[in-house]
Amino acid sequence: MDTTPEYIKMCEKAGEIQAIDKEGCLHEWFACPECGEIANEDDTYYWADCGDDKELIWLPRQDQLQEIWAEHEYGNERANNWVTFALDQFSYWVLNEDVGFSTLDASFEQLWLAFVMKEKHGKTWTGEVWE
Repeated sequence: MDTTPEYIKMCEKAGEIQAIDKEGCLHEWFACPECGEIANEDDTYYWADCGDDKELIWLPRQDQLQEIWAEHEYGNERANNWVTFALDQFSYWVLNEDVGFSTLDASFEQLWLAFVMKEKHGKTWTGEVWE
C-alpha cells in the first residue's frame, strides 16, 4: 500500500476519486492532512488528535482502482476476461502514452490512479494538480 507523500497528494487532488461513495468498503486507508497520520479506518484512535470534523483523504488500493476502472469500462456487467483486458490497456498506456511523471519511481497505486484519472476523467498528473 502506497502511503508516500506523493501518493497522498495525488489522491487529495483527485476530487473525482475522493467523491466516490466508500460506504460498505472494508479496510479503507486514509491520511489526515492536518496531522499527517495514516491509518486504516478501524484505527479510530489515530484520529483523536485531529477531531472528528476533519476531511480525511482516501488512499485507494490498487485493487480498488482496478475496480473503479472496470466499472467505468464495463458497468455492472463485467466480462469474464476483464482483468486480462484491464492489464492489456494499462500496460499499453504505461508504455505508449504520456503518463505525466516518471514511471520508474512510481508505485502501482500511483500508476493505476493516473490511469483511472486519464481514462475516466481525461486528466493527467502534473506533479501538482490533475489537468
